[in-house]
Amino acid sequence: MKGSRPSWLSAELHKQMMDIVSNDPTYKDRSAQNQKNRRGGSMENPVRGTHFQGSLVATQHAKRMTHYKELPGKGTVPVNPTAQQIAESYQKRLEAAITQRTQKSPNDLYWETVGGLNKKGRVKGLGESADMYYGSQIVRRLSTSSMRYTPSLVSQMQD
Repeated sequence: MKGSRPSWLSAELHKQMMDIVSNDPTYKDRSAQNQKNRRGGSMENPVRGTHFQGSLVATQHAKRMTHYKELPGKGTVPVNPTAQQIAESYQKRLEAAITQRTQKSPNDLYWETVGGLNKKGRVKGLGESADMYYGSQIVRRLSTSSMRYTPSLVSQMQD
């Protein structure tokens, strides 16, 4: 409203608010940061998407959620550089395991690729649904670390 007072706001309160807007440096800093955030970051550090999805029920979404998208003329492309780096590193580990004839499961190779659990007890790229891929293995690995494990609601119901 560019400084004009709404009819429901008292003149005294409006004056106090306008004084803050025009004189408080912390307000101006917060306002500038919030405006930058609403625009999706700066040009140097753009906000990148992390998943592609459509309108799905939750169970279908969990099965289909992916860090890749099929684009006409380009094929399957990763949504961001991190997804691409993980995929390339995983592919190298998989090829090395085949060449060396080591018997590692794809899940174990992925675990090694992303470095296991992060500080929050999640596996990068899988979030809290790591137990769908690792099952009781994730519980064993957590019990040997200093982190606590709280099973998801779905796994608690399955138990």
